[in-house]
Amino acid sequence: MTASGWVFLIGRGRELGYRLLMAPDFLVHSGESGQLLGVVRSEDETVRPAVARLDDLCVAYHVRGIRGPDGSPALDGSGRPLVVGFGFVARGGAIIDLDERDLDHAWEVARSTYQRFSDDELNFAGVPTTPFPLRSTIAPPEPAGKPRATQPRPPARPSILTVGVLGAAVVLASGMVLTQCSPDVRTRIEVPSLVGMTITDAQDDLRDAGLAPALKPLSGTGCEGNLVLDQTPEDGVEVDASTTVTLTICAPSGSRAR
Repeated sequence: MTASGWVFLIGRGRELGYRLLMAPDFLVHSGESGQLLGVVRSEDETVRPAVARLDDLCVAYHVRGIRGPDGSPALDGSGRPLVVGFGFVARGGAIIDLDERDLDHAWEVARSTYQRFSDDELNFAGVPTTPFPLRSTIAPPEPAGKPRATQPRPPARPSILTVGVLGAAVVLASGMVLTQCSPDVRTRIEVPSLVGMTITDAQDDLRDAGLAPALKPLSGTGCEGNLVLDQTPEDGVEVDASTTVTLTICAPSGSRAR
């Protein structure tokens, strides 16, 4: 029986932070799509596909940077590299044989969405995705208490795919390997230290970490500046993905998270 996969896409914009742009429809409807931000946490480019576990789901993905015509990294308004994480989500206990064509398909679907996001970031609405038939082999969930085994084999021939985005290039290098889902990595995220940062930078750092910012203006007079004065939860605390972090700020009461 052919398994199904759902495309997802996470990307950084030039004006907005690292955020979820496409997610499986069933995760969107259940309100759990933000958990993907806790899975794809690294912005380091992947040479081979990364595989992770999300409850009873398997996630296969690549992380790629966007590069300009001269080959240098494209940057956002804060000077950080523009990166995208894309791949597919499947129901099952393990990806027994990962077929590179599934990730190629995921990018074909995702790149037009990233283009639309890049063209109009502020008005972009996230896209729920529907299932497509996988060529990869997905094993059913392991029985409770049974340990998972990993049996790697040499990778298949790498595939290089170059695509244009905003006049830039994203170079995708895919080396497929037999693998199984790694242990659940999405459960907890460490809250970053934000006190003393500008409001904009603090909000961007929270979104990049898969957390949600909320502003709490400080009441009273004599408060000046555009800095974070306090945060709840405090830095170093581990929380679930999409948890709201409240920033106490020295700003007019009309300020709000952008």
